[in-house]
Amino acid sequence: MNGSKAMAWFIVLLMTFSILGIVGSSFFSEEVGREKYNGFDLIKANNLWLLRSEGKEYYFQHLPSELEDLAFPTGVVFDAPRIYLGFQPNDKLNVDKTINSLAYVFYNYGVTSQKACTIEDGCPDIPIMNCQEKVGIVIVSGETNSYTRDEKCLIMTAVDNQELGRLTERLTYGLLGVMD
Repeated sequence: MNGSKAMAWFIVLLMTFSILGIVGSSFFSEEVGREKYNGFDLIKANNLWLLRSEGKEYYFQHLPSELEDLAFPTGVVFDAPRIYLGFQPNDKLNVDKTINSLAYVFYNYGVTSQKACTIEDGCPDIPIMNCQEKVGIVIVSGETNSYTRDEKCLIMTAVDNQELGRLTERLTYGLLGVMD
């Protein structure tokens, strides 16, 4: 056997064992990136947590267990055909991601959502909402992170945009039935 044939066989054997090692390790490795919470499976995908619920996919930055410190009011029900997602114009919070995330959840449950302002000053051409008349979620900045109720609304108060993301995910987990 000459040197080039020996080298060719060596490469073929090396590649074969490499492939077998990769395939075999998948059978013996522990499952990584999978969590279970209240009967729901969350799978790590592209540095986000994927939750499949009723045929829809939802992505989260935090696991439910990481959001348990956010106290959520009991008995929050959004049983109207239209939910208003309100914000204060010129507030320091960037509410677009929150509004889009919540609108996606409501859409998947057949509920229409409407972006709205809570005050007229600085409001673009969208409805003005008040909690005495319209069911909704109002997003405001404040000194602490919290959920409170005002008439027909849930008020989400966030210190900054990062905390608004946490509050949004906690609310979304609640809407999907993952968390109480």
